[in-house]
Amino acid sequence: MNSFYNDSADPERVNFQAALRQFVERLPADHVHMLCMNGSIWARPLFMEAHEQAVPTFIAGGPAADMAIRQWAASEGLVLLCDFNGLADAFVDDDREPHRCAVRFTAEAGRAELLGCVDRDFAGDFDGFLARLPEPLQELLRG
Repeated sequence: MNSFYNDSADPERVNFQAALRQFVERLPADHVHMLCMNGSIWARPLFMEAHEQAVPTFIAGGPAADMAIRQWAASEGLVLLCDFNGLADAFVDDDREPHRCAVRFTAEAGRAELLGCVDRDFAGDFDGFLARLPEPLQELLRG
């Protein structure tokens, strides 16, 4: 698992989307591959008590629907942020003939696809993330 702690974030206002983009930009190629093959990104809100502001830690994981992944995440205090279920289809060319399927994954193409998902889907992913948190945390993160 790869994680990123944004220790340089302004404690008054954490930009989750910018931190998530930076996380994806820094991922090693094997983690990019894992995420593109229907993986997920989980977050662990950590508290900076003096400022009462949460700072995210992101962790790349396998498929969010996998029970073992869900149990592991729960045991680690993680909350689902991004579910890339179905993203693997973006890397398969299928011209309607099963024997002619070709996988066209590269780390660069995968990273670009993941960053596109972060840019395009972040608002919905973040709303879902907030809904999974207790009310006091939701208020802190909504700022």
